[in-house]
Amino acid sequence: GKTYIAIYIFILRVLEAKGGSLFLATGYNLSVLRNNIEQIFDEFKMVYNRDYTYNSLLYRYQIGNKTIRLCGANNKRSYYNIRGCTATGWYANEIVLQEKSVIYECIKRVSTVKRFKIWDTNPASSQHYIYRDFI
Repeated sequence: GKTYIAIYIFILRVLEAKGGSLFLATGYNLSVLRNNIEQIFDEFKMVYNRDYTYNSLLYRYQIGNKTIRLCGANNKRSYYNIRGCTATGWYANEIVLQEKSVIYECIKRVSTVKRFKIWDTNPASSQHYIYRDFI
């Protein structure tokens, strides 16, 4: 339920944002991340009559003139895919599995006035770096 709700809220925020906005979605496994997002998009398509496209070469969704960029977060070099962009919002799937360098880079990149961050997580203990460094 937590992943479903997190992605649902993320997509609602994307739809509410001004045109031309860029959003980030990170996950340890890109195929799992994409599958989770696709399920919610299909519901939005039926309920809200909102269509989307996916570019598999660029790992990007388009909803009208808004873009969601999917980025892996499974190794220390993953943050290079995020550098240089400015994002309106960020969704992190299972953030406890993601590299710290990716998390820090995403936090830097989500820098517009109405920015937001949505994470779903299951930290194993209060000693996990997510608790220590971010919560």
